[in-house]
Amino acid sequence: MTTPIWDFLQRCQQAGTRRFHMPGHKGAGPLGCEAWDITEIRGADSLYEASGIIAQSEKNAAALFGSGAAFYAAGGSSQCVKAMLRLVLQNRPAGTPPVVVAARNVHKAFIYAAALLVEMMAVTGRRLSELYADIAARYGSYEMAERGFRFSQEEKARINKLLMEDRQLPDFGLELQRVSYADGCKVCFQGGGWVLARFSGTEPLLRVFCEMDTAERAGEMAARMERFLGLDSRNLE
Repeated sequence: MTTPIWDFLQRCQQAGTRRFHMPGHKGAGPLGCEAWDITEIRGADSLYEASGIIAQSEKNAAALFGSGAAFYAAGGSSQCVKAMLRLVLQNRPAGTPPVVVAARNVHKAFIYAAALLVEMMAVTGRRLSELYADIAARYGSYEMAERGFRFSQEEKARINKLLMEDRQLPDFGLELQRVSYADGCKVCFQGGGWVLARFSGTEPLLRVFCEMDTAERAGEMAARMERFLGLDSRNLE
């Protein structure tokens, strides 16, 4: 069985590349493991949208455990337990009671999560799926699109002037609510949704993010920003 994450970390450590990204120890320190402690640099994949080495490792883990799928988390067992409990109750077969059998020495995060869920259901008299539907109806249910683009120094200067100095924007075909330049250029739309273009702080990439009510609209708005910046058809993600 392959070890994609370990192999990638080994290659990074052996390459001896200068580390201008987080964490601050820069690969050296008293513990001896700092060389393998990295952030989401190119090739390291993304935990919550895994499509590279993390996805391959999760597939291997699922095969080892004999499960349909495996997902890694970075919040310790508490985050995993709460996510598991929510998904079990939300996706239980129609007509079945909201019952989960747990061991006597179950993790305390399970108790806390169960108490919160039971309280919500008791107070409202509604099922968890109905509560989620209410939240989505009130605040919206959004899909994300993300792109990454390499650039030359000339292109970086051009894009920075276009967005951050001249503050020009493409025609999104939507009414704008506000535009923020606190961290890149973030355009918020009336009725919900936004698109953001910013230079990465950890690798030489310009990233374009977009969140809209459907994946298709998110992709469309991101593409409009990409075309405006002259970066279409060069997505590296």
